[in-house]
Amino acid sequence: MTDLSLSRAQLESLSHEELVLIAKKLKAHEQLTQQAKGDIYLKGAHDSQVKFHKATNRVRIFFGGNRSGKTTAGANEARWLAEGSHPFHTFRLPTKGCIVVQDFQTHAKDIMEPKIREWFPPSMFTRAPETNSVGAIVKYHLRHGSTIDVKSHEQDLKVFEGSDYDWIWFDEPPPEPIFKALWRGLTDRRGICFITGTPITEPWLYDLYMKAAAEENKGMYWAIFAEIWENARNLGEGNEAEGRRRIEEFLETLDADEREAREKGRFLHMRGRIFKTWNRATHLIKPFEWPAKWPVLISLDPHPRKPWALSYLGLTPAGYRILISSHYVDGVVEDVAEAVLHNRNEIEIDGQGLPRIHSCWIDNYAKVESMIKRGTTILDELNRLVSPAVPRFQTPPKNVEDKILIMKSWLKPQESKYGLRPGFFVFDTPENKGFIYEIEHYVWANQRGAKRRELKNVPVKENDDILDTVMQLCLVLDSKKLQNGGDTTQKVFNYTKRGHS
Repeated sequence: MTDLSLSRAQLESLSHEELVLIAKKLKAHEQLTQQAKGDIYLKGAHDSQVKFHKATNRVRIFFGGNRSGKTTAGANEARWLAEGSHPFHTFRLPTKGCIVVQDFQTHAKDIMEPKIREWFPPSMFTRAPETNSVGAIVKYHLRHGSTIDVKSHEQDLKVFEGSDYDWIWFDEPPPEPIFKALWRGLTDRRGICFITGTPITEPWLYDLYMKAAAEENKGMYWAIFAEIWENARNLGEGNEAEGRRRIEEFLETLDADEREAREKGRFLHMRGRIFKTWNRATHLIKPFEWPAKWPVLISLDPHPRKPWALSYLGLTPAGYRILISSHYVDGVVEDVAEAVLHNRNEIEIDGQGLPRIHSCWIDNYAKVESMIKRGTTILDELNRLVSPAVPRFQTPPKNVEDKILIMKSWLKPQESKYGLRPGFFVFDTPENKGFIYEIEHYVWANQRGAKRRELKNVPVKENDDILDTVMQLCLVLDSKKLQNGGDTTQKVFNYTKRGHS
């Protein structure tokens, strides 16, 4: 008997032995279908999908434009993990997995469930899935004892805490607290997680991507960007030209900003980055002992309700500016004064004594009256506490546009006798992590609703205090250079070299 399509009457007329034979044939047919589906997917998978499946890192991120095949890749990865059939890795069964979607009503029911039905053969399921009040599936029961929970961004954070999993799939970036809660749940089983999505929201994911890009984290994190064009052949149902035509039709409906994310899978929230030439590979350098004769400038950004930002910028004889260290200091003026002197003493010096402090600078806010000592300013009180150990603090020029332009010029690689180099470097130390975060997240304010003629270069004033301490030194060191010509940085070095402080 080769025809497996039988009516109810035909089935009822069969003997037990014949029914057992049909059941075996159905199972074999299902296994062949399942194997064929896996072969079909891998045969048509584009390069980024294959790299995603082969990666061995515990945290994998598959960024992609719309229709770039990221959810299909995620579904097949989940299927292989749940049934122990991964073509590149070995996982012990049963596995306990979790799929995290944006919401149950739309994302789960309209996108995820059809994707599971497309790639998971019915024989994988041992019983009907569990559903919630809106009819969305919240748990799958699979053979070998494997299970898959489905959770949503809409749920209370407590739902995500306390669960342990072998693997977690985030289809679209989750809010950071949800990611952290579930990541803790992978600890006991040393589980893995993978994120597929277009980075339209959740800017915290940029920091995770930077960890993936950092050489020291290659064992833990991995990330790839897939463009929609890579999936053109599949979108055209085998006809790449047709797929490209469909992609172009879709992209024509988007504005320039959104197209960058939807087409290339790039970070939409970072489209307004101010310092686009900043690059960790270029600007971070290994710290070294600071020569005692090389000048150091101190910069402070005070705040009445937040910790103060404090940074130490050094100058080299060749005119390079190097951020030696940067910190946040909590407390009142006395605490800040103590930190200024303490952190100066912590700078490792090549030679005897302390670093030579050329000058100290503080934001103009310091001119307001002190809340602790009436009749005096914050600036006066600070200078009373730090003098004569360091030069008296001064207030720099205040021009937001100029300091941004100057900072850009510092970051831009220029021809020199050492080759193509920027004019600004940062010691790659834990103390400077705050500065690195701030310069990578410093963006123009979103003013899409404003009229074109009203658009101004206004940065988002958020998490930028350490960066501000460095940029106010831009004005100190280069404002006269812009006005009168000449290298002000070199003049500062020469001035200090003659023995002044």
